Amino acid sequence: MPDLRSLFAATLVVALMSGSGPALAQSVDPGLSGTLPLARQPDGLLPLEGTPWRLRSYRWKDVERRPGPEVAARVRLQAGKLEASGGCTAFKGSYGTSGSAIDFKLTRLEQNDCGEQTTMVQLAMVDGLRRTARFETSATGGESQLWLFDHDGAELLRFSLDDVSSFAGTRARTEWLLTGFTVDGGQHEADATTAANVSFSPRRRNEAKARTSGDVLGSTGCNGFRGEFSLAANVLSVGQLSATDAPCAQSTQLQQEAILEVFDASAITVAFPPDRMVLTSTDGDTALEYRALASVEGTTWFRSPLPDFGASDPVTLRLAAGVASGQGPCGAYSADYVTDGLFITFSDVRGADDGACVAAKEERKLLAALRASVRVDRDAAEGGRSPRLTLRDARGKRLARFISPYDRAP
Repeated sequence: MPDLRSLFAATLVVALMSGSGPALAQSVDPGLSGTLPLARQPDGLLPLEGTPWRLRSYRWKDVERRPGPEVAARVRLQAGKLEASGGCTAFKGSYGTSGSAIDFKLTRLEQNDCGEQTTMVQLAMVDGLRRTARFETSATGGESQLWLFDHDGAELLRFSLDDVSSFAGTRARTEWLLTGFTVDGGQHEADATTAANVSFSPRRRNEAKARTSGDVLGSTGCNGFRGEFSLAANVLSVGQLSATDAPCAQSTQLQQEAILEVFDASAITVAFPPDRMVLTSTDGDTALEYRALASVEGTTWFRSPLPDFGASDPVTLRLAAGVASGQGPCGAYSADYVTDGLFITFSDVRGADDGACVAAKEERKLLAALRASVRVDRDAAEGGRSPRLTLRDARGKRLARFISPYDRAP
C-alpha cells in the first residue's frame, strides 16, 4: 500500500497546478447584492455561501465512506474565496459559479503531520474539490445538505451544517445551565431548587484540526468539579477530573451521578442544537442537556456601548417567538425574525417615523443593521462578565452588538 502522506502531497501538487474545468465567474455574495440575506429559509435550505459546511461523506476508491466524529473536515465559501480543512491541514483557494456549475481552484496549503485516517479524508477532500463540476443543496429530514458532483454526475463529497456554538468558537469563558439528563433510557428534569452548571475556558485552539483545549469548571447542584478538557470536532474528553464530596440531598443524588459519569467517561460526544449543548457518554447512554446562558429566544439585550446610566433611554432588543421588539433611538420598533441559533433573518422591520427626532440617523442605522443581519453570535466576555450578542452581515462584519441587562453599571 503506498504511503498516504506522500500520495497526499502528490495529489495536492496536481490540485494546485491544474483546474477542474473552465474558469467560471466569481460568485456574487447574495447577502450583499440586495437579494435575500444568507439565512435559513422556510424551505429549510441553507445557502451555498456563508454556511459553515462539515464533511459527512466522501468517496475513496469508489467506496462511500464517512469521516469519524473526531475529524472536522470543513469548507466555507464566501465571496469567491474558499477556506477549508481536511481535518488536519488547512488550505485555501477560490471558486466561481454559474447556475449549478461550480469550479474550485486550490491555491494554498499548510502541511501538517496527519494520521493515516485523517490523511485519507484530506486526499478525498482535495481530489473531490479538484474534480467538482456541479453542486446541489437539499433539505432532507430537516437537515440541509450540500452535494458536490463530477462531470459525469457521480457524487464526490457531501456536507451538512457544521456544529456551531460559542463553546467551540471563542476563547472567552462559556457557561451552560443543566436543564435535564438521561439515565438508562429515562429522562429527568434538572433539580429546580439548585443550579447545576458548567463553564469551559479555552486556552489553546487549532483551527485546522478544530481542536480546543482548556479548563472546565462546574457544579452538580450539590458538589463542584473541575478538570482539563480537550475537544476534537465533536468528541470531548476530560482529564484530571476532581470533585468535592459533600453529602447531597436525595433530589440531586441521581443528577450528580449522571453528571460525573458523563464527565468521567473515556469520551463524550457533543451536539449543539440551537441554544443548547448535549453531552453523551460513549461508555453508555447517559446524557446531559444544557442551555446556553447566552440564549437567543426569550431574552432582552441592551445595545453596547451603553450610555451613561440615566443619561438617556438605552436601545434594547428583545427576541421572543419570532417577534423582535425594543426601544430604538427614536422610539419603539418591531420586526419579525426567523433563526436556527446560527443564521437569523429580520423582516417587516418597522421603526418610529418621526422626522423631528434628533437621533433619526441612529434610528435608520439600527433598522438597516437588522435588515442586513445574517448571523447571530453569542459569547461570554472575558473575566466572567455577562454574554454578548452580535449581529453580523454576510461577510462577517459586525453590524450591532448587544449585552445582557445585568452587565449595566448600577
